[in-house]
Amino acid sequence: MRRNVELERIRHPRERRVLLLSALANAGMVAAVVAALLLAPDWLAAHPRIQRLAQRVQTVAIVAVLILPAITFLRRSRLALARENSVRLGRDQVPEIFSILDRQCSALGVTDPPELFVSKGATPSELSNAMAFVDGRQAIVLGADIFEGLERIEDRADAIAFVLGYELGRLRLGHASWWQDVYLGYLKRIPVLRLPLLTVQTLSRDRHAALLVPDGIRGLVLQASGGDLLDHVSVAAYVRQAMEGPSPWSRLAAVGRTGPHVSSRVRTLYRSGFFQLERDLARPELGMPAVH
Repeated sequence: MRRNVELERIRHPRERRVLLLSALANAGMVAAVVAALLLAPDWLAAHPRIQRLAQRVQTVAIVAVLILPAITFLRRSRLALARENSVRLGRDQVPEIFSILDRQCSALGVTDPPELFVSKGATPSELSNAMAFVDGRQAIVLGADIFEGLERIEDRADAIAFVLGYELGRLRLGHASWWQDVYLGYLKRIPVLRLPLLTVQTLSRDRHAALLVPDGIRGLVLQASGGDLLDHVSVAAYVRQAMEGPSPWSRLAAVGRTGPHVSSRVRTLYRSGFFQLERDLARPELGMPAVH
């Protein structure tokens, strides 16, 4: 019970409501297209573009039904793909990174840490990703871009810890669960409609990471600058930049994205009290945590 209460405190206040509305919208779109295919075939034939879209939704709906028995197989294939194209980290392989994950799991009361991998190509759209399976097994995949320009793991431990905390949040908050693939799969592929859900889920994972790594602002700077530049960025200057927004144009530019702007994530964490603004504005020039 206590674990559930803590997770609900971390979860973004609007996530449950947005999740419900998104699931209803996903089901409504599929139902509307099926009804159009059955009841108005002549009208669809007169509108080829809408007909093609309807046929795509119909295909997704059929696949969603047929995929349920195969969900375990498909998720296992994703894990196999990660294993075959990644380096698995552990106590005998780059233990400096695995030890960060191990400590976070201990702090959360997680006795069996997820498998941890680093891959050059397994996370094409994000710096990291996580997978959960029906039998309870879990895995986190870190993109190699996180380590670009890095000489010593210790120099970037805070940023890496934030990314790991973010992915633990994806797992613990249920964002990597199989049912999200089934009930939200089509909506997550539609620009604009997917943005509210992906935004609140991202903000929830940020809160989870910030709770584990309250000085982890460089984990978000990494998202904005990339690994090669991270160790040369002034965190204080970036925080001042991020706190200037947003502008009306930045809100408009977010419409086609798969999640909120990095600066929006930064502002949200400071304004909700998960990060301390005055402390991070006082950081040294190269952005390393201030010495107290």
